[in-house]
Amino acid sequence: MSDFPNPVLTDTSDMPALHAVFRKSFAAAPDLIGGTPADDTGRSAIVGTYYDNVLRLLHAHHGGEDELVWPKLLERCPDEAEMVSEVAGQHEVVSKVMDETMTQLPQWAGSASERDAATLIGLMRRLNDDLIVHLDAEEAMVLPLCARYITQQEWAELPQHGMKHFDGDKPWLIMGLIFDNMPDGARDYVLANLPPPVGQMWVNFGSTAYADFMADLGISA
Repeated sequence: MSDFPNPVLTDTSDMPALHAVFRKSFAAAPDLIGGTPADDTGRSAIVGTYYDNVLRLLHAHHGGEDELVWPKLLERCPDEAEMVSEVAGQHEVVSKVMDETMTQLPQWAGSASERDAATLIGLMRRLNDDLIVHLDAEEAMVLPLCARYITQQEWAELPQHGMKHFDGDKPWLIMGLIFDNMPDGARDYVLANLPPPVGQMWVNFGSTAYADFMADLGISA
């Protein structure tokens, strides 16, 4: 406990950049899903794989916080334990809707039917509403604690954990979405703390694959 709070605040600016991916992606779901013509399974497959990867990123992100953030904060700033526990507990609410969404997503991606689209859009709206409550609370109340009670080295473990546990089929898509929302200089920091093969993947072909996919999706990269 003698080493905390940090003498120099930890830079946690990469977290809001990651959160922006979720905020923008799920807010766009009614347009991307609802704008897919009925029975156009080619288009639904593209939109479907996009959201499959974003949802898997959310799952990996929450797993990293559960393992690397909440236990440290509960130990190091016990006066804030009630608040930290409340925000951490919001993961359960989000996870329930996320699981339902993950079940419905391939149904719609395979059928492109109006009925399946309507069900999926409803779930996406619920997920977005629950997630916004959580992200707002985390950014306002938890990130200031992280800056004081989690070291920069410990914070750097989060992107490593996220990439290790991300099980989507397009890691370059996730990297591109995050990078697009990062402030100046933060991209270099994150690349430096990723496993070398991941960083090389992005430089060698990931950035190009990302730009091409976003063009197919109809979103400027």
